[in-house]
Amino acid sequence: MGNEDVAALTRFRTDLYRSFTAWPDTLFELCDAVLLSPSPVHSIPTLSLEPVFRRSHGCLYKALAGGNIDTTRLGQAIQATMPDTGPRVFAVDASTWARCDAETSPERGFYYSASKHSNGQPIVAGWSYQQISQLEFTPTSWTAPIEVKRLAPTENTTWATINQIQDLTNRLPTAEDAPVFVLDAGYDPIAIGHQLQGSRIDIVCRIRNDRVFYTDPPPRPNRPAGTGGRPPRHGHMMRCADPDTWPTPTNTTSMTDARYGTITVTSWNDLHPRLHHRGHWTTSVSSPSSKAP
Repeated sequence: MGNEDVAALTRFRTDLYRSFTAWPDTLFELCDAVLLSPSPVHSIPTLSLEPVFRRSHGCLYKALAGGNIDTTRLGQAIQATMPDTGPRVFAVDASTWARCDAETSPERGFYYSASKHSNGQPIVAGWSYQQISQLEFTPTSWTAPIEVKRLAPTENTTWATINQIQDLTNRLPTAEDAPVFVLDAGYDPIAIGHQLQGSRIDIVCRIRNDRVFYTDPPPRPNRPAGTGGRPPRHGHMMRCADPDTWPTPTNTTSMTDARYGTITVTSWNDLHPRLHHRGHWTTSVSSPSSKAP
């Protein structure tokens, strides 16, 4: 580790300490104890046995109960560790901290789990945390966590995601390239794109193969006023799972990659879904003419 790396680490640890506005010494040593623990942490009192934690286990519980964190300052400290160069691409995803046996824990909810089941269903009881991490284009599994937010069971996930993306974007330094946020298929790309329109943000969201989109309706021939019924709102229907329904693509690009072989990317512009007055659009007077590429 060079001198610049040591100086950067020192600055971050200083900012981390200053973000603890109550019981700072104990909380700071608790962070070191978690990082330096040689095994997964399954019990809070065991952290008081780590050499870096120089206080009793009673102080540990008091710090967790009475401590406080300036989340804004902590977010700024983490953001300061972002690399100055490289792509500004961020992944947004939520994961559940399982708390199956903590029946009295506040704001515990039920969430989908691909690996755990409850009563034969792929769900797990616990706390949901949504994290934003910076990615890079090299073939590596390392990411740079930027911020994390705990989602309450009664919270609207779509609005929480919109606010989290907007808040991070407002804190990012101004650059020529717009930040790109990558989301999985569990998010609502139409609602997120509609609410963030006008912001200098690019949204890339994976689409489920059962989604259906429509082209714009064809122009109607001139008819006397009051005849012909209501103008159509949708044109040709495109089913993502049925290639026979795909219209002529707007762009098609192919390339050969040494790692993945031949890659073909096909895109369609000016497609839109059929929106109904439910979910994000329950209170909307009329569904906006959102379009998704």
